[in-house]
Amino acid sequence: MGEIFPLPAESYLSLAPLIVPLVAAYLAQRWSTRSPQRHQTYERVRTMSDTAMIPLMCLLLALMCSAYTPAVLNETQLIPRLAGLYLTYAILAGGAAWFLSKVMSRPERISVTFSAVTRNALIIYPVVALCAQRLAHNGNPEVSLMGATVLTQTLTELLIMVAMTAIFRVRTKTGSVQDL
Repeated sequence: MGEIFPLPAESYLSLAPLIVPLVAAYLAQRWSTRSPQRHQTYERVRTMSDTAMIPLMCLLLALMCSAYTPAVLNETQLIPRLAGLYLTYAILAGGAAWFLSKVMSRPERISVTFSAVTRNALIIYPVVALCAQRLAHNGNPEVSLMGATVLTQTLTELLIMVAMTAIFRVRTKTGSVQDL
């Protein structure tokens, strides 16, 4: 690793938010299979974590927005172009996914479409942060844009997902399923 990413060891701690939850989930699932009581405990914890997921994600987005507001405000020409690029991708990927999944049932088509549109940049943010550290170490001046770019992608996708949810919900209520 040192030859690929010549950074201090503490820089690699930025990968912990990716690795620790994966290992914890694996260990919790393995632990829960050993007895019915453990499985019940696991299900209670899983239900609580499912309930807390959206508020925690909102908190994370609020913290990231506040952290990168200066970077976004300094790039008033670049950020709207990025948002337009992400919107264009969502429209093209969503349309292609919907068209290519015609043989599937409606719920499966919706799932495939949402999956094609969402890239969830927050998941790769630790990797972006590690790459930004490496680029900063090498003196690259554009490194400050990396966090703002990920944030712009995430917020654009969030707005697109809200719009898609409204579109699919309206279509379901009106009964004009085949029109989409």
